[in-house]
Amino acid sequence: MPPWPFLVDVIAPGHGPVGGKEKAAEIRLYLEALRAAVIEKILEGKELEEMQKEIRLDEFRHLANYEKWLPADIEGMWKELMNESGMAWRPGKKAPPEVSEP
Repeated sequence: MPPWPFLVDVIAPGHGPVGGKEKAAEIRLYLEALRAAVIEKILEGKELEEMQKEIRLDEFRHLANYEKWLPADIEGMWKELMNESGMAWRPGKKAPPEVSEP
């Protein structure tokens, strides 16, 4: 995957070290892998708590605070998918509090 065509040379993410375009590309890959893993678990019928125990993205364990933040990252991605993609509308799925049940 080619790096994004950023118009800047330095990125200060707020958490973790300052980096360049390569760092932003790495974070993008992490988020894409996280999204794919969470979707896979949703389609398997897993609940959030199960996902947080099962999902491992060890190719990204070198990222700052990986172990500490992975459960929260999984929850955030789950909420995003449930809120915006309509996955909460599937029968038998428990929607997060922010999502209106149909």
